[in-house]
Amino acid sequence: MVALFIILGIIALAIVLAVSYVCGRITCELVHQKNPKLNEVMWFWLGFAFSWLGILLTLVVKKEEQQ
Repeated sequence: MVALFIILGIIALAIVLAVSYVCGRITCELVHQKNPKLNEVMWFWLGFAFSWLGILLTLVVKKEEQQ
């Protein structure tokens, strides 16, 4: 059972890294189209980090219960 959780965790991490890479590339391309003189590497890492922030907020923010 533990091996299954480890395998699923590795698969989930690979998916998150792939999505983060795509988010970083999209951010980089948008910035490049807007102004080709800007540093694209910085914007790639910003998009990469933004996707992790989105995942963190999805996990942390909980639905408020109505009373």
